[in-house]
Amino acid sequence: MLEREITRRTFLRLSAIATTGAVMAACAPAVQEAAPAEVEAAPAAAAGPEAPMLAEMVEAGTLPPLDERLPDNPLVWDAKDVQILEPEEGQYGGTLKLGHVKDIDMLAQINYARLLSDRSEFVAHFAEGWEFSDDSTSITFYLRKGARWSDGEPYTTADIVWWWDNIVKSEYADSPWSMYNLDPAGDEMIAVDDYTLQINFGRSKPLFLLETQGFSGGENTPIDSCAPHYMEQFHPAFNPIDGKDPKEQFQEMVDALRLPRYLEDPERPVLWPWRIVDYKEGQLVRLERNPYYWVVDKDGRQLPYTDYCENFLLGDADGETERLKFLAGETHYIRRVTSGTDIVLFKENEEKSQIDTLLYVRETNLGIGFNTAHVDPNWAEVLGEPDFRRALSIAVDRSLILETVYGGFGQVGQGINESGKYDPEIDGKWIDYDPDKASEMLDAIGLDIRDDEGYRTFADGTKMTLIAYFVSGWPAGSDDTFEIITEYWNEVGVRSLPKSVQHPVRAERIKNRDFEVYILGWWGGTWLWDLIIGTGAHGFAPSNASWWRNRDKPEGERPGVEPTGALRELFELEDICFTTTDEAERSDALRRHKLLLADQLFGMGFVQNSPKPIGVSKKLRGVWGRYGTDEIVVINPDEGDTWFHQFWIDEG
Repeated sequence: MLEREITRRTFLRLSAIATTGAVMAACAPAVQEAAPAEVEAAPAAAAGPEAPMLAEMVEAGTLPPLDERLPDNPLVWDAKDVQILEPEEGQYGGTLKLGHVKDIDMLAQINYARLLSDRSEFVAHFAEGWEFSDDSTSITFYLRKGARWSDGEPYTTADIVWWWDNIVKSEYADSPWSMYNLDPAGDEMIAVDDYTLQINFGRSKPLFLLETQGFSGGENTPIDSCAPHYMEQFHPAFNPIDGKDPKEQFQEMVDALRLPRYLEDPERPVLWPWRIVDYKEGQLVRLERNPYYWVVDKDGRQLPYTDYCENFLLGDADGETERLKFLAGETHYIRRVTSGTDIVLFKENEEKSQIDTLLYVRETNLGIGFNTAHVDPNWAEVLGEPDFRRALSIAVDRSLILETVYGGFGQVGQGINESGKYDPEIDGKWIDYDPDKASEMLDAIGLDIRDDEGYRTFADGTKMTLIAYFVSGWPAGSDDTFEIITEYWNEVGVRSLPKSVQHPVRAERIKNRDFEVYILGWWGGTWLWDLIIGTGAHGFAPSNASWWRNRDKPEGERPGVEPTGALRELFELEDICFTTTDEAERSDALRRHKLLLADQLFGMGFVQNSPKPIGVSKKLRGVWGRYGTDEIVVINPDEGDTWFHQFWIDEG
């Protein structure tokens, strides 16, 4: 019933804007453990046409022929979730123009396997196939023979093992490289041969493919982290710099591998559709097609279609600038900084700006996390009290956030459950606006003493000021949301201030346990990956997660803070989700996890099921989800539904 009510409300609102109504799509199905992939290679795709600019280089003798540049079995881009319902085939040429720097990460969507957009199964990606051991303590990948880096050097399993041995497990690293579900102490990588990679785990990991998807479907995964033949010149073990501390040299090298630093180096080999050729800090990065890109379309034509890709390097706080550039025709695509309030703006300018407006329901929502492991004992005690967190939840009138931040699209809720769904037992818990009850609950837990300004103090009478840290523009609507919630918390006597910081500052605060409340840009969702970065204890309780990951080490070697009580139970339930091979047991543990989180509110949300617009220039073709439907789609472009290599420019 509730789902139908959401659909009707959304339909009525959108009908007032557009001539075609929108219908909320069904929720994406829950993730199922992928069956072992077939190792048998698909028939090799015939070497079809290539971009004219590359054909000219081949003719001039400065580039090998296409069949020598592609792997023996290139990836044929014809999976069911990327089929484009257009009468024309993709056209070579032109420049894809983007605004947000994080769109570059979408180029790094390279992994062993790819999760389909409907979350139903994994399909081949850089690996042709894979197989788990019977007990899921080992997985073997079969890479594409003949694949090459963008400089033409062969790519083999030795590249991944080099990264594992010399980056992740380097003696010069203060701590291992952060890599989801890869344990440097307990796991090992073995190059069986040039194209067969075996990973042995220290424990059962039946969901390894899911856990190693990375942000943007591949960012920071082993596949594209670094090319040894290039990186050795910067590594202290291979090329030490006289008079320089090896650890300092190593850290500088590692820092240069991360966004946005890696954009500064046009010489670095990549596996992306395009390679960097020019970088102007804070202004523009320009990339040109990778002649060794290992993907072809269904007709055997090498991707990408566009010759170049340009990005203005704008950030989350530059939303207004990005919108203006898009509407002025300076960029072809916009999504990261948009929210429900932009639906009307885009719809009203479709004819003038020659754009289309796509609507999707984001898999994740904006949420907040409470630091129950605060370095300040007063705050640790207060934030560790469930009724404090519950009181702050019901002190907020979420309907105001819904109307002002999301344009009225969606519904109020904790946003823990999957998109397109609303579960009263989970999403409806502790959301009814009741400031009087909130005040009573705060009084009852000992926060009944007020200072001369009328704000509550700690039990010992000292001043209490809650700082709510957020990153401006990430995700869209964060600025207004944090302004609103802190105003409501002030009204019930909890002195609160919103504070905008950059991602590095936010990360440093989290690392030092010196924060009260911080923004969760990934909150809720349909699949188990969200247990790591959002609704899972590893996402909203990072210091406790550090202890939990190292709980088998001797006392004194466990970083962070030991989780207790309900928080410990959440970690235990997550372990069941990620280690069991029994689907019924996993489903039960996940349900119990959501119910416990909704009751305890270590993190919470405000609005869910809010459609978000993607703006697309009419010149940009080949956009997934654009043709053949007027529905709102339940997707998450951050996790792989934005495949820029299949986009092409129609100048006609």
